[in-house]
Amino acid sequence: MIDRNPLASIIMLNYNGSNYVEDCILSIKNQSYDNVETIVVDNASTDDSLKKVENFNYDIKIIKNRENFGSAEANNMGAKEANGKYLFFLNVDTRLEKDCIKNLVLKCEKDKKVDVCACQEVSYDNFYPIDCGIGLDIFGYGYPGKPGKIFYSPSSSLFLKKQIFDTVGGFDESYFMYKDDVDLCWRLHLQDYKIEQVPEAIVHHKGGGVSIAKDGTILNPRKIKDKRYIVSVERRYLGERNTIYTLLKNYSSFTLLIIMPIYLLINIGEMLFFLLMMRPKIIKDVYLKSYLYILKNIGMILKKRQIVQRKRKVSDLKILKFMEKKIGKFSAFKAIGIPEIK
Repeated sequence: MIDRNPLASIIMLNYNGSNYVEDCILSIKNQSYDNVETIVVDNASTDDSLKKVENFNYDIKIIKNRENFGSAEANNMGAKEANGKYLFFLNVDTRLEKDCIKNLVLKCEKDKKVDVCACQEVSYDNFYPIDCGIGLDIFGYGYPGKPGKIFYSPSSSLFLKKQIFDTVGGFDESYFMYKDDVDLCWRLHLQDYKIEQVPEAIVHHKGGGVSIAKDGTILNPRKIKDKRYIVSVERRYLGERNTIYTLLKNYSSFTLLIIMPIYLLINIGEMLFFLLMMRPKIIKDVYLKSYLYILKNIGMILKKRQIVQRKRKVSDLKILKFMEKKIGKFSAFKAIGIPEIK
Protein backbone atom coordinates (compact mmCIF):
# COMPACT_ATOMS: atom_id res chain seq x y z
CA MET A 1 0.00 0.00 0.00
CA ILE A 2 1.32 3.43 -0.96
CA ASP A 3 1.37 6.11 1.72
CA ARG A 4 0.70 9.13 -0.46
CA ASN A 5 1.62 11.75 2.10
CA PRO A 6 4.29 10.56 4.56
CA LEU A 7 6.20 13.17 6.54
CA ALA A 8 9.67 13.98 5.19
CA SER A 9 12.15 15.58 7.60
CA ILE A 10 14.65 17.89 5.97
CA ILE A 11 17.89 18.30 7.92
CA MET A 12 19.84 21.28 6.69
CA LEU A 13 23.39 21.67 7.95
CA ASN A 14 24.63 25.25 8.24
CA TYR A 15 27.93 26.89 9.03
CA ASN A 16 28.35 30.49 7.91
CA GLY A 17 26.04 29.89 4.97
CA SER A 18 24.75 33.44 4.72
CA ASN A 19 25.13 33.47 0.93
CA TYR A 20 22.94 30.39 0.49
CA VAL A 21 20.62 29.84 3.44
CA GLU A 22 17.67 31.94 2.28
CA ASP A 23 17.59 30.38 -1.19
CA CYS A 24 17.84 26.90 0.31
CA ILE A 25 14.92 27.45 2.70
CA LEU A 26 12.86 29.19 0.03
CA SER A 27 13.30 26.19 -2.27
CA ILE A 28 12.04 23.94 0.54
CA LYS A 29 9.09 26.21 1.25
CA ASN A 30 8.10 26.19 -2.44
CA GLN A 31 8.12 22.42 -2.85
CA SER A 32 5.12 20.82 -4.55
CA TYR A 33 5.21 18.23 -1.75
CA ASP A 34 3.99 19.98 1.39
CA ASN A 35 4.20 17.40 4.19
CA VAL A 36 7.68 18.31 5.38
CA GLU A 37 9.36 19.49 8.54
CA THR A 38 12.52 21.55 8.30
CA ILE A 39 15.33 21.23 10.83
CA VAL A 40 18.33 23.53 10.62
CA VAL A 41 21.43 22.43 12.52
CA ASP A 42 23.77 25.37 12.98
CA ASN A 43 27.41 24.61 13.79
CA ALA A 44 28.11 27.82 15.73
CA SER A 45 28.02 30.16 12.75
CA THR A 46 29.78 33.48 13.16
CA ASP A 47 28.08 35.27 10.25
CA ASP A 48 24.44 36.39 10.02
CA SER A 49 23.14 33.12 8.53
CA LEU A 50 21.48 31.96 11.76
CA LYS A 51 19.74 35.32 12.12
CA LYS A 52 18.41 34.93 8.58
CA VAL A 53 17.02 31.51 9.50
CA GLU A 54 15.36 32.86 12.64
CA ASN A 55 13.78 35.74 10.69
CA PHE A 56 12.48 33.55 7.88
CA ASN A 57 8.70 33.42 7.57
CA TYR A 58 8.54 29.63 7.72
CA ASP A 59 8.17 26.99 10.43
CA ILE A 60 11.73 25.85 11.16
CA LYS A 61 13.13 23.87 14.07
CA ILE A 62 16.61 25.20 14.88
CA ILE A 63 19.40 23.37 16.69
CA LYS A 64 22.07 25.81 17.85
CA ASN A 65 25.42 24.15 18.51
CA ARG A 66 27.94 25.85 20.77
CA GLU A 67 30.80 24.76 18.50
CA ASN A 68 31.46 23.31 15.07
CA PHE A 69 30.71 19.60 15.46
CA GLY A 70 31.33 18.77 11.82
CA SER A 71 28.88 17.12 9.45
CA ALA A 72 28.52 13.63 10.93
CA GLU A 73 27.62 14.59 14.50
CA ALA A 74 25.52 17.60 13.49
CA ASN A 75 23.49 15.53 11.02
CA ASN A 76 22.90 12.92 13.71
CA MET A 77 21.61 15.66 16.00
CA GLY A 78 19.10 16.69 13.37
CA ALA A 79 18.01 13.09 12.78
CA LYS A 80 17.27 12.61 16.49
CA GLU A 81 14.85 15.55 16.38
CA ALA A 82 13.17 14.37 13.19
CA ASN A 83 9.67 12.90 13.18
CA GLY A 84 9.41 11.98 9.51
CA LYS A 85 9.22 8.60 7.84
CA TYR A 86 11.99 9.89 5.59
CA LEU A 87 15.14 11.92 6.26
CA PHE A 88 16.52 14.31 3.67
CA PHE A 89 20.01 15.59 4.51
CA LEU A 90 20.97 18.80 2.74
CA ASN A 91 23.97 21.10 2.74
CA VAL A 92 23.11 24.76 3.08
CA ASP A 93 24.69 25.51 -0.32
CA THR A 94 21.90 23.65 -2.13
CA ARG A 95 18.51 24.53 -3.50
CA LEU A 96 15.81 22.18 -4.74
CA GLU A 97 13.76 22.07 -7.89
CA LYS A 98 10.03 22.24 -7.15
CA ASP A 99 9.20 18.53 -7.49
CA CYS A 100 12.37 17.19 -5.84
CA ILE A 101 10.88 15.83 -2.61
CA LYS A 102 7.71 14.61 -4.33
CA ASN A 103 9.80 12.51 -6.72
CA LEU A 104 11.90 11.07 -3.88
CA VAL A 105 8.90 10.10 -1.77
CA LEU A 106 7.10 8.64 -4.79
CA LYS A 107 10.13 6.53 -5.68
CA CYS A 108 10.34 4.97 -2.22
CA GLU A 109 6.59 4.52 -1.81
CA LYS A 110 6.12 2.89 -5.21
CA ASP A 111 9.12 0.58 -4.86
CA LYS A 112 9.32 -0.68 -1.29
CA LYS A 113 12.70 -2.25 -2.02
CA VAL A 114 14.28 1.21 -2.40
CA ASP A 115 15.72 2.34 0.92
CA VAL A 116 18.08 5.18 -0.05
CA CYS A 117 17.87 7.70 -2.90
CA ALA A 118 20.60 9.61 -4.70
CA CYS A 119 19.44 12.90 -6.21
CA GLN A 120 20.57 14.38 -9.49
CA GLU A 121 22.95 17.12 -8.38
CA VAL A 122 23.52 19.92 -10.88
CA SER A 123 25.58 23.09 -10.71
CA TYR A 124 24.26 25.81 -8.44
CA ASP A 125 23.63 28.46 -11.10
CA ASN A 126 22.34 26.28 -13.92
CA PHE A 127 21.56 22.68 -14.85
CA TYR A 128 25.07 21.46 -15.66
CA PRO A 129 25.05 17.87 -14.30
CA ILE A 130 27.42 16.98 -11.46
CA ASP A 131 26.38 13.49 -10.41
CA CYS A 132 23.41 11.29 -9.55
CA GLY A 133 25.07 9.26 -6.86
CA ILE A 134 28.79 8.54 -6.76
CA GLY A 135 30.81 5.45 -7.55
CA LEU A 136 33.65 4.06 -5.47
CA ASP A 137 36.77 2.15 -6.37
CA ILE A 138 37.99 -0.82 -4.34
CA PHE A 139 40.32 1.49 -2.39
CA GLY A 140 37.52 3.75 -1.16
CA TYR A 141 38.17 6.58 -3.61
CA GLY A 142 35.22 8.36 -5.23
CA TYR A 143 34.46 7.70 -8.88
CA PRO A 144 31.99 9.34 -11.28
CA GLY A 145 28.66 7.58 -10.90
CA LYS A 146 27.14 5.74 -13.85
CA PRO A 147 23.49 5.01 -14.63
CA GLY A 148 22.60 1.90 -12.67
CA LYS A 149 25.99 1.74 -10.93
CA ILE A 150 26.64 3.93 -7.92
CA PHE A 151 27.97 3.14 -4.46
CA TYR A 152 26.75 6.03 -2.35
CA SER A 153 24.78 9.23 -2.21
CA PRO A 154 26.66 12.28 -0.91
CA SER A 155 25.30 13.73 2.32
CA SER A 156 24.79 17.03 0.52
CA SER A 157 21.51 15.55 -0.76
CA LEU A 158 20.94 12.18 0.88
CA PHE A 159 17.37 10.82 1.15
CA LEU A 160 16.55 7.65 3.07
CA LYS A 161 14.11 5.96 5.41
CA LYS A 162 14.53 7.09 9.00
CA GLN A 163 14.01 3.60 10.37
CA ILE A 164 16.94 2.33 8.33
CA PHE A 165 19.16 5.26 9.31
CA ASP A 166 18.45 4.48 12.98
CA THR A 167 18.99 0.75 12.46
CA VAL A 168 22.52 1.18 11.08
CA GLY A 169 23.40 3.73 13.77
CA GLY A 170 23.47 6.89 11.67
CA PHE A 171 26.68 8.64 10.68
CA ASP A 172 29.90 7.66 12.45
CA GLU A 173 30.79 10.78 14.41
CA SER A 174 34.49 9.86 14.52
CA TYR A 175 34.77 11.11 10.94
CA PHE A 176 33.97 14.74 11.76
CA MET A 177 33.55 15.45 8.03
CA TYR A 178 34.32 13.83 4.66
CA LYS A 179 33.76 10.16 3.85
CA ASP A 180 31.09 9.82 6.56
CA ASP A 181 28.54 9.42 3.76
CA VAL A 182 30.71 6.75 2.09
CA ASP A 183 30.90 4.84 5.37
CA LEU A 184 27.15 5.12 6.02
CA CYS A 185 26.24 3.80 2.58
CA TRP A 186 28.88 1.05 2.81
CA ARG A 187 27.24 -0.16 6.02
CA LEU A 188 23.86 0.03 4.30
CA HIS A 189 25.20 -2.17 1.49
CA LEU A 190 26.54 -4.64 4.06
CA GLN A 191 23.07 -4.95 5.54
CA ASP A 192 21.60 -5.46 2.06
CA TYR A 193 19.71 -2.20 1.73
CA LYS A 194 19.09 -0.79 -1.74
CA ILE A 195 20.45 2.56 -2.97
CA GLU A 196 18.72 3.90 -6.06
CA GLN A 197 19.30 6.84 -8.41
CA VAL A 198 16.42 9.32 -8.82
CA PRO A 199 17.41 11.65 -11.69
CA GLU A 200 14.02 13.40 -11.48
CA ALA A 201 14.93 14.72 -8.01
CA ILE A 202 17.09 17.70 -8.95
CA VAL A 203 19.30 19.52 -6.44
CA HIS A 204 21.44 22.53 -7.31
CA HIS A 205 24.70 22.31 -5.34
CA LYS A 206 27.48 24.85 -5.05
CA GLY A 207 29.94 22.27 -3.72
CA GLY A 208 32.50 23.18 -1.05
CA GLY A 209 30.82 26.53 -0.52
CA VAL A 210 30.86 26.33 3.27
CA SER A 211 33.41 23.64 4.08
CA ILE A 212 34.96 24.48 7.44
CA ALA A 213 37.41 22.58 9.65
CA LYS A 214 36.88 22.19 13.39
CA ASP A 215 39.38 24.94 14.16
CA GLY A 216 37.56 27.34 11.85
CA THR A 217 39.89 26.92 8.88
CA ILE A 218 38.10 27.54 5.58
CA LEU A 219 38.64 24.43 3.49
CA ASN A 220 36.79 25.49 0.31
CA PRO A 221 38.73 22.78 -1.40
CA ARG A 222 37.57 21.94 -4.87
CA LYS A 223 38.54 25.03 -6.79
CA ILE A 224 39.79 25.23 -10.32
CA LYS A 225 42.30 28.03 -10.82
CA ASP A 226 43.55 28.44 -14.38
CA LYS A 227 42.29 24.89 -14.98
CA ARG A 228 44.36 23.49 -12.12
CA TYR A 229 42.73 21.54 -9.32
CA ILE A 230 43.33 23.05 -5.86
CA VAL A 231 42.68 21.21 -2.60
CA SER A 232 43.48 22.16 0.99
CA VAL A 233 45.94 20.16 3.09
CA GLU A 234 43.30 19.75 5.80
CA ARG A 235 40.80 18.24 3.41
CA ARG A 236 43.40 15.90 1.92
CA TYR A 237 44.31 14.79 5.43
CA LEU A 238 40.71 14.15 6.47
CA GLY A 239 39.99 12.41 3.18
CA GLU A 240 43.05 10.13 3.46
CA ARG A 241 42.55 9.41 7.16
CA ASN A 242 38.87 8.65 6.81
CA THR A 243 39.39 6.47 3.75
CA ILE A 244 41.82 4.21 5.63
CA TYR A 245 39.40 4.14 8.57
CA THR A 246 36.50 3.17 6.26
CA LEU A 247 38.44 0.33 4.64
CA LEU A 248 39.50 -1.08 8.02
CA LYS A 249 35.95 -0.95 9.37
CA ASN A 250 33.98 -2.34 6.49
CA TYR A 251 36.00 -4.90 4.55
CA SER A 252 36.23 -8.50 5.74
CA SER A 253 39.58 -9.69 7.10
CA PHE A 254 40.33 -11.68 3.95
CA THR A 255 39.70 -8.71 1.64
CA LEU A 256 41.76 -6.40 3.87
CA LEU A 257 44.77 -8.71 3.51
CA ILE A 258 44.61 -8.08 -0.24
CA ILE A 259 43.53 -4.43 -0.35
CA MET A 260 45.60 -2.80 2.39
CA PRO A 261 49.10 -3.75 1.14
CA ILE A 262 48.21 -2.36 -2.30
CA TYR A 263 46.72 0.77 -0.73
CA LEU A 264 49.91 1.27 1.27
CA LEU A 265 51.99 0.94 -1.91
CA ILE A 266 49.81 3.59 -3.59
CA ASN A 267 50.39 5.91 -0.62
CA ILE A 268 54.14 5.26 -0.73
CA GLY A 269 54.12 6.14 -4.43
CA GLU A 270 52.28 9.39 -3.66
CA MET A 271 54.75 10.25 -0.89
CA LEU A 272 57.73 9.62 -3.19
CA PHE A 273 56.12 11.88 -5.76
CA PHE A 274 55.75 14.75 -3.27
CA LEU A 275 59.29 14.14 -2.06
CA LEU A 276 60.55 14.56 -5.62
CA MET A 277 58.44 17.70 -5.89
CA MET A 278 60.23 19.04 -2.80
CA ARG A 279 56.98 19.08 -0.79
CA PRO A 280 57.87 17.02 2.32
CA LYS A 281 55.37 18.97 4.44
CA ILE A 282 52.51 17.35 2.50
CA ILE A 283 53.92 13.92 3.36
CA LYS A 284 53.93 14.86 7.03
CA ASP A 285 50.61 16.73 7.18
CA VAL A 286 48.59 14.32 5.05
CA TYR A 287 49.97 10.80 4.94
CA LEU A 288 52.03 10.38 8.10
CA LYS A 289 49.43 12.26 10.13
CA SER A 290 46.70 9.95 8.76
CA TYR A 291 48.54 6.77 9.71
CA LEU A 292 49.43 8.19 13.11
CA TYR A 293 45.72 8.85 13.76
CA ILE A 294 44.88 5.27 12.78
CA LEU A 295 47.55 3.84 15.11
CA LYS A 296 46.49 6.05 18.01
CA ASN A 297 42.85 5.09 17.58
CA ILE A 298 43.22 1.46 16.54
CA GLY A 299 41.36 0.23 19.63
CA MET A 300 38.30 2.33 18.82
CA ILE A 301 38.47 1.35 15.15
CA LEU A 302 38.61 -2.35 15.94
CA LYS A 303 35.61 -2.08 18.27
CA LYS A 304 33.57 -0.35 15.57
CA ARG A 305 34.79 -2.84 12.99
CA GLN A 306 33.59 -5.69 15.20
CA ILE A 307 30.10 -4.18 15.34
CA VAL A 308 29.98 -3.67 11.56
CA GLN A 309 31.19 -7.18 10.77
CA ARG A 310 28.76 -8.75 13.25
CA LYS A 311 25.81 -7.01 11.57
CA ARG A 312 26.81 -7.67 7.96
CA LYS A 313 24.39 -9.75 5.87
CA VAL A 314 26.24 -9.92 2.56
CA SER A 315 29.75 -10.90 1.54
CA ASP A 316 32.42 -8.69 0.05
CA LEU A 317 31.86 -10.42 -3.28
CA LYS A 318 28.50 -8.66 -3.53
CA ILE A 319 29.94 -5.37 -2.26
CA LEU A 320 32.69 -5.45 -4.88
CA LYS A 321 30.05 -5.67 -7.64
CA PHE A 322 29.05 -2.09 -6.80
CA MET A 323 32.67 -0.88 -7.02
CA GLU A 324 34.97 0.20 -9.81
CA LYS A 325 37.98 -2.08 -10.30
CA LYS A 326 40.19 0.75 -11.56
CA ILE A 327 42.26 2.95 -9.25
CA GLY A 328 40.24 6.14 -8.83
CA LYS A 329 43.23 8.31 -7.94
CA PHE A 330 44.97 7.44 -11.22
CA SER A 331 41.80 8.15 -13.19
CA ALA A 332 41.45 11.53 -11.45
CA PHE A 333 45.10 12.30 -12.25
CA LYS A 334 44.46 11.63 -15.95
CA ALA A 335 41.33 13.79 -15.90
CA ILE A 336 42.52 16.86 -13.94
CA GLY A 337 46.28 16.53 -13.69
CA ILE A 338 48.43 17.05 -10.65
CA PRO A 339 46.44 18.71 -7.84
CA GLU A 340 47.83 21.72 -6.08
CA ILE A 341 47.70 21.14 -2.32
CA LYS A 342 47.65 24.28 -0.19
